[in-house]
Amino acid sequence: MLDKIEEFSLKALEDKRIYEFEKEYPRLILGGDYDKYWPLMIRTQFIYFFDYEGIESLKEEMQRYRHQIFQEYFASKRLLRLRRYDVRSMCSSMENMSYMPEVGRFLSELIEAETEEKNAEDEFTFWQKLLTADNDNDWARTYALQVRDKLGEVKAKRFFDELLKEEDEGLKTEPTNNNMISIPAGKFLYGSEYPDEWPVRWSEIDYDYYIDRYPVTNEEYCRFLNNVKPDKMSLDKWIYLEGSFGNKRCRIKKEGDEYRVEKGYEQHPVIFVTWFGANAYTKWAGKRLPTEKEWEKAARGLYGRRYPWGNEFDKEKCNTYESGIGKTTHVDRYPKGVSPYGCYDMAGNIWEWTDSWYDKEKKYRVLR
Repeated sequence: MLDKIEEFSLKALEDKRIYEFEKEYPRLILGGDYDKYWPLMIRTQFIYFFDYEGIESLKEEMQRYRHQIFQEYFASKRLLRLRRYDVRSMCSSMENMSYMPEVGRFLSELIEAETEEKNAEDEFTFWQKLLTADNDNDWARTYALQVRDKLGEVKAKRFFDELLKEEDEGLKTEPTNNNMISIPAGKFLYGSEYPDEWPVRWSEIDYDYYIDRYPVTNEEYCRFLNNVKPDKMSLDKWIYLEGSFGNKRCRIKKEGDEYRVEKGYEQHPVIFVTWFGANAYTKWAGKRLPTEKEWEKAARGLYGRRYPWGNEFDKEKCNTYESGIGKTTHVDRYPKGVSPYGCYDMAGNIWEWTDSWYDKEKKYRVLR
């Protein structure tokens, strides 16, 4: 009975049925006479997992788990069972499963509990294939990236650490005279486990390109404004000089016909710039905005690392809420937080515009 509960839970997540399901759903996905003993099963040992309001709710058309966490736990158990058998079986029908916030945590704990009994080389090979196999198992890679930083001292974490160390040694390039970094053509892992970035898949950029080593600074954007001398309509469309969030304000001020940077903020990244203002600046500078894929490859390298420097968060390597600074910082302040290619501030400090659309209706642009 428990095996069927686990199988049902995983298939329900795959079909994006979270927490609730129609009364007939168990029979439809598991077949046979499952519908005949489903109510009996709930009345007995599994009443604590299903049917929050008691047996009376069995009369309703919608059934549900007592809590979503039970569904995710049983799905994790099923994944573990499949993992022991065959990686391909584990991933054969998972293309639609994009929402599983606790599955990775449960499964990582189950894996960790049994790790000591496994051959280290077999474990290493398992994770290597799961991440780098050149096939269509996009969900498998999504899962691998989701649990990699939750595995403690498990062999999988060591594999990822070794992989990224090798990548760091091989990817960094010297910046050009105008502080741009060369990113070579080729494949890379693109996407993440989050719903609007799912799944992780191999993608390819078939051309070399350059990207700025640092975010655009106040000094550079001020030079642009002084050179272009935009009218008020263009200025309001490009940048909010008054700022907008609490006591945070733009560090560029207009004094008469000239634009000046507040003292001490010359080498901080410019903020409160709209997409139109970013696009206008890049054209003036003889460049263009990166696409989302170009930005992501430059930030995360070849193997989809969670942060530019690796898979574990470190507040000493970026300017975020956890750092406690509360304002922008100098664009070259975090040399240990650079991406595999040597780009600064691709996590923390500021959001950055890309040239890609976020939605099919083309109303919003992608920020990273």
